[in-house]
Amino acid sequence: MRQILLAVITTTTVHADGVMPHVNAGLEVAGSGDAVRVAARAHVGASIGLGHARVRPSLGLGVTLAAGFDEPEDRMEASSSYRDATPELQLGVRIGDGGVVDNRVFVGFARWGDTTRVSLAASMAELSGRVGTGRDAHPMPHDFLLLVMPQQIEFALTKDDRGSWFGITMAYGI
Repeated sequence: MRQILLAVITTTTVHADGVMPHVNAGLEVAGSGDAVRVAARAHVGASIGLGHARVRPSLGLGVTLAAGFDEPEDRMEASSSYRDATPELQLGVRIGDGGVVDNRVFVGFARWGDTTRVSLAASMAELSGRVGTGRDAHPMPHDFLLLVMPQQIEFALTKDDRGSWFGITMAYGI
């Protein structure tokens, strides 16, 4: 077993495509059967691309932080504050030239205490960065939309001590 683990670590180190930082912040809106959650959500972490192809698998680790409130459907009940900080594992695909920032599609897994979160996300940070810095080889009249659109869209299912929530997060960052 140790030999297999050593082989995996060695292969990952030899064929890795560099570390890509993730720093983003955005707004999450989620719902359960009887309440709506609105929260500011931020993620700080990094991923490594495996291989050197334009499309390659990636493995990421980071921390996701959130703060907001839960608003019950029944207006007679008081809203309550919501806070969450969880480590997150991301498994996905990096699409790009292997620079500091690439586009990504990934599945995130987070668990801490009573909170479990599974998400599916797409990050278009590299595409937005090319347009914003003028590096786009084929500029289009509507490129400015890429600068105002969120760079990351994430759909998540979260289970915590208050119930099960399904939501969407739209975030800006790399």
